Formats: sequence, structure tokens, C-alpha cells
Amino acid sequence: FSDRNNVLIFGGIFLSALFLLIMNLSNPVKKVKHIYLEEKTQKEDIKTEEKHLPDTRKTEKYILNILLGLKGQKDLNLFTEELLGNFASAFHIVQGIFYVKNKQTGKFTSVNYYAFYSDKDSIEFEEGDGLNGQTAANKEINLITDLSEGYISVVSGLGSSSPSNLLIIPFVYKGETVALVELAAFEPFPGNIEGIYEGINKTISENIIEFL
Repeated sequence: FSDRNNVLIFGGIFLSALFLLIMNLSNPVKKVKHIYLEEKTQKEDIKTEEKHLPDTRKTEKYILNILLGLKGQKDLNLFTEELLGNFASAFHIVQGIFYVKNKQTGKFTSVNYYAFYSDKDSIEFEEGDGLNGQTAANKEINLITDLSEGYISVVSGLGSSSPSNLLIIPFVYKGETVALVELAAFEPFPGNIEGIYEGINKTISENIIEFL
């Protein structure tokens, strides 16, 4: 009888210990799952908050991101490289070309590129000629959302494809277009692009003038 009692006692102790062990092992899993759910909720809250931001706040955010790191740049190449990188982050562009107006020739010449490769040393156009030239002459942004297939080709390891969205931005200083950027993207550009342009034109055009 005592042996039976001992078996029951030891069995009870063993089951209790086993239960505690299982609970302790499951706690870290619960904690990790809890942390993951908290982080996921926080990210969803941030996305929801950004989605419901007033248009003025959204515009300001774009402007700040585009102008980030440009202050104090003393070199045209570094300035335009940084700017194209900022455009890529803000608008998810797949290609970009930055042009600056040559004072002597009056032509716009490419000075920097983003994900664009050409066998030419530089690309040039005159004010009034082609899409870029017309945009420079009109001194207003030109947004095209239905580019024909093959107009711009983006080549990657997965093959080649054509973005359908093109944004051409003239940078105007004292009534003269002094520079222009051409941006291509698969995704649509923001609906508040006019407000963004108004917020970046003065700063960028004034900086460009310093380099000429």
C-alpha cells in the first residue's frame, strides 16, 4: 500500500514538474509572438496615420525628403547625384536624367543619371525641341501617365520592361529654366505633385545657379 502511495506521490510530483516545464518553454514563444504582434500593429498604425495625413502634411513630407542632404553641397555632380537619389526614394523612379543649361550654347546638357546607361558622353536638347524642350520653354511640369510601350526601356536581371509614367520638372530661376530633370516610374506619381514642385523649385534652382 505504501509503495502505491509512493508511486502516486512521485507521479504527481513528476506531472507537476512537467507542467511547469512546458509552461516555461511556452512563455518565450508567447513573448516573441506578443512582440511581433505589437510591432505589426505599430507599423499598421503608422501606415494608417500617413494615409490620413492632410494633403499639406503629405506635400511637406515629400519636399523634405527630396531636399534632404542637399544643403551645403559644393559640387554639381554630387548635388545632382544626391537629388536623383532622393527622387528615387520619394517617387520610386526607375530611371532619371538631370540636365543643366549651358550658358554659352544655350543647350541643356545631361550632367547626371539614375539607372540610365548610354553610349553617348552626354545628351543635349534645345529649349522648345521635344518633350523636354517644350517643358523647359513652358516652365511648367509635364506629367505623362500613358507612355507607349518601348518609349523607355528598363533592363534588369529579370528582363526588360517599359515604365508608363514620365515626369519632367523644369527648375526656373528668375523666369529662366536653368535645369531640368526627367523621371520615369512604373508607379503613378503623387497627386499633389504641383504642390511638391512649388516647394522644391526655388531651393534647387538657386543651388544650380551657384554651380554655373
